[in-house]
Amino acid sequence: MTTPAAGAYTTLGPTRKDVSSRVRSVLPWVVVLVLGIVAIIAVGDRSTGPDRLLDPRSAGKQGTKALAEVLRQNAIDVQVVTVPEELPPSGSPGTTVVATGDAHLTPAMITEVQARSRGADRLIVLLAEPGVVPLIEPHLSGYAMPATHMLPSAPASGCQVDGIRPGDVVAGASVMMLAAGPVPDASFCLPVQGHPDGGTLLTRLPGTGERPETVLVGFGTGLTNAGITGEDTAAVALRLLGQSPQVTWLVPRPSSDAATGSGAYSPWPLWLTPVALVLAGGTVLLALVRGRRLGRIVPEPLPVIVRAAETTESRGHLYRRSRDTARTALILREATRTRLRRRLGIARSAPLADLIVAVAAATGEPQDRIQSLLVDSDPGSGPALTALGTDLVDLEGKVRRI
Repeated sequence: MTTPAAGAYTTLGPTRKDVSSRVRSVLPWVVVLVLGIVAIIAVGDRSTGPDRLLDPRSAGKQGTKALAEVLRQNAIDVQVVTVPEELPPSGSPGTTVVATGDAHLTPAMITEVQARSRGADRLIVLLAEPGVVPLIEPHLSGYAMPATHMLPSAPASGCQVDGIRPGDVVAGASVMMLAAGPVPDASFCLPVQGHPDGGTLLTRLPGTGERPETVLVGFGTGLTNAGITGEDTAAVALRLLGQSPQVTWLVPRPSSDAATGSGAYSPWPLWLTPVALVLAGGTVLLALVRGRRLGRIVPEPLPVIVRAAETTESRGHLYRRSRDTARTALILREATRTRLRRRLGIARSAPLADLIVAVAAATGEPQDRIQSLLVDSDPGSGPALTALGTDLVDLEGKVRRI
């Protein structure tokens, strides 16, 4: 047998080759996991939230988050609600109520919004559907404009609406309004450029007992994130919506969601759940792969085999060297009592007296002697301790022979 040279040593841990092999085995799974996450994020970025038309929470092309953020930067508090019942009961001065006039704004909602905004400074309806116009004013008609063209308005002149200045031009005509009958004290501004019927993109209706001053805005497409920079649209929008220190913006919840409560806007991106699922699946798959590499469980050979008798004898030598006969007797009695309880079916919580009675009945020995062996006697010397141990073994033997 050869011995290692002086200064030589053996490696107990994994070698560099082992580490490199483990890294190469795990690396393909890590690459697949990363590519999956990147692909899901790339797809999810296209729809990080519901891109709803004229929604101040949406950062998509059809949303109006840019307008809402600029209002906030100008110290205007913008609050978003989804049902008219979230509006204050009778409105409050210093508040402008804005409503997104899309297909989800029902006649009942319009009536509720007008009633709850009576005390507000004004009500502004951003028209996305022409059918909303006659619901607010029966003598007005709305007509949809082509969505493929950002039609501008003619320059404003002689307009009696706060926020509109002479020469203002807006882009993004979506709904044109025409008077179908007399509308007393109404103001019509921003005519559609080149339109022979003389329709306008903004109408101011005076306040009545049922509603506050109401402004119908027909250039909703120009207020979106994609069209807010066209012409003077951004400046006109800020002047119209920024006249009060607080703006309450109603984005009607779809009727199907109103019944189920599932139409609430979520701030979490849509790709978050798929990414979490991919991470969880990748973790489980990696654990399975690594677990299979471990193989079956095998017994590990012990360096030294020690017989149980040697262990017991060694403990006995330690007790004898300590000369603590009381402690040794207590250990012997406790072990005997445990085995007797198990043999006779007596619970550990049962009183010791029950065990003594059961042992005496099983062996025919007097209860006083059983009491002395299991509890009372105190060996004061080595021979007395040896005698106690012998008597306890004999007592267990008698019980086993039952």
